[in-house]
Amino acid sequence: MGNLNSVGEQEPLDDNVRNWSTNDVSRWLVDNGFSDSKKTFLNQGVDGEMLITLTENKLRILGLNPKSSAAMLDLIRQLKELAETPPTSDVQCTPEYIPSPQKEQDTQKLIALCVKKLEKIKGFKSATLQEKQSRAKNLVIKNNLLETYLNANFVATRQTMETLLETTENTNSGSNILIKSNSNSIDISIPEEEQESYDDEDKNDIIRLVRETAISDSIASSNPLSMIKKEEFLKIKLVIVELDGSARHRTFRKILSPIMDTFLTNTTGLQYGLFHSALIVGPWYLEWNDSCLIVPRKCYSGAAVIAADVNKYFKGPQVSEAIDKISDVICDWNANYSYSRQTNNCQRFVDDICKALNIDINFDGALKSYLDQLRTKGVCDMSYPLTESMKHTLGIEDQEDKKFNTHKELDDFVKLINRKDPCYFDMDPAGQDDLILLKSYDRAFWLRHFKDKDQEKFTPHQCPFGDPQMTGSIVEANCFTYNKKV
Repeated sequence: MGNLNSVGEQEPLDDNVRNWSTNDVSRWLVDNGFSDSKKTFLNQGVDGEMLITLTENKLRILGLNPKSSAAMLDLIRQLKELAETPPTSDVQCTPEYIPSPQKEQDTQKLIALCVKKLEKIKGFKSATLQEKQSRAKNLVIKNNLLETYLNANFVATRQTMETLLETTENTNSGSNILIKSNSNSIDISIPEEEQESYDDEDKNDIIRLVRETAISDSIASSNPLSMIKKEEFLKIKLVIVELDGSARHRTFRKILSPIMDTFLTNTTGLQYGLFHSALIVGPWYLEWNDSCLIVPRKCYSGAAVIAADVNKYFKGPQVSEAIDKISDVICDWNANYSYSRQTNNCQRFVDDICKALNIDINFDGALKSYLDQLRTKGVCDMSYPLTESMKHTLGIEDQEDKKFNTHKELDDFVKLINRKDPCYFDMDPAGQDDLILLKSYDRAFWLRHFKDKDQEKFTPHQCPFGDPQMTGSIVEANCFTYNKKV
């Protein structure tokens, strides 16, 4: 992996790439294996300011092949983040975020509030009160949350999983699933009257949960996601995802498994065309839905999910402080909030996390309008809010938004923008944010196309984003990582 800064006996390069001279850029090129481009960059007078404006097309003009362009763009992106994002010095709650008065609530009351939520989740109805209280403690008591679901140590998370359950199939009944807690030998079985509501996916997922923990310590210790405290800074990402129509009973599996190795690769249960927002904090996926519970899940593999960086990161000791603030918000919502599409919805939870971390969600264009709608509606359909400038560019002054009913409609719309304004997605800040939203829709269509290739409405039509099986254009490999300064 390349270096952001020059190494060796020379004076280190300025952390702010905007201050670099053409000679500084030349040093950076050599240090990162782009010596062949040094002369061309010098001849073109590429300094730091110009470097961070380079796009794939511009690099191609400068003579770089696709592989080298991709590698350089990744390093340029990191340089730009360092230049535009000042290190966080204070992660105190902003005045806008006012947590519920948990200090006035005793521990038993917090647990009781969470138990009421658990009792509404299929799979926990047959659990004993002791079992429900044990699970509730991990979701509303800060220290418990930090030690289990929000544990920075991957190995500790795996051990938590092993303590939570041992999954076996009942050999006498192929349809019965038995969940056994190793910690207190309390069984949770799916009652006969509820089994019909559990499809094969549910049963297979529950059986597969324990396999998710069968990751060797050697793999975990070598995985860059394994230890947050070894990383130099923590990234926060916003994601727009298709809504899981059965979130309430699927929360049962989330609580039992704090580890997630896939991200909605199976579309069963998704409400077609309805989207909501969530956050990825380092390796954790945080989501608020009608289950009324946030269960942090750690992902240790890449996943097909589109994410947008927010304009902040946490460095060094600030990482632990940030996680501490996040745990406060999660415990608060898990104990004291009920889901409402109009008020206590997904985007309100995202807003509260960001407020607690002093993060301003500053997006432009259609993505900004989309998030504003989420705050008031809770969910949005697969539509693209049209700005005045975009209406003018596309010549559709009479439309407020563009709704996509088929994959072809989305593909044609993106290609139309590329024809009308070829630089919109590359150069315009609003266009760069819009691309996040449109890619999210494209990802949703592809997932459904892989599931049902006979459905014409999911079939791509010369997709401008490309086939993810061939290009990987939809898979954002770093969505579940913290970026490390190297």
